[in-house]
Amino acid sequence: MQQTEVVHVPYGRGTVEIKVPKENLMGVFAPPGGPAAPDPEAEVADAIANPIGCSPLAERLKPGMSVCILVSDITRPVPYQYILPPLLAYLNRGGISDQDITLLVATGLHRPNTDEEQRQRYGADIVKRVRVVNHCFNDYDHLV
Repeated sequence: MQQTEVVHVPYGRGTVEIKVPKENLMGVFAPPGGPAAPDPEAEVADAIANPIGCSPLAERLKPGMSVCILVSDITRPVPYQYILPPLLAYLNRGGISDQDITLLVATGLHRPNTDEEQRQRYGADIVKRVRVVNHCFNDYDHLV
């Protein structure tokens, strides 16, 4: 009987257990860990206000202009709870009102996110504040 190693692979909100023949398993690799930022929102706010290699976004913002923020769908693990609040605050301080901000969900070939998934992904308060639109690859009347 062939010996196997059990490997747990992240999948959805949990993990999937996979049995791999030991002779085929070179190792289980993960990104290097490191200390988390003590205040991730502050780090994001600082990065937005002080970009490297380009002028600050504030130099391009004008009251009344519309802003579209491309966001990933529910299939990508992005910590939007740390990214969107400081980004929206920065845009608001630059004169961009919430009604002029759209989150465009990059669904690729995936199905559109549901309203509940959008609230979970981007935060209920964010979804109430700004327009959220699912990109639909096969809606030819609305592609640009």
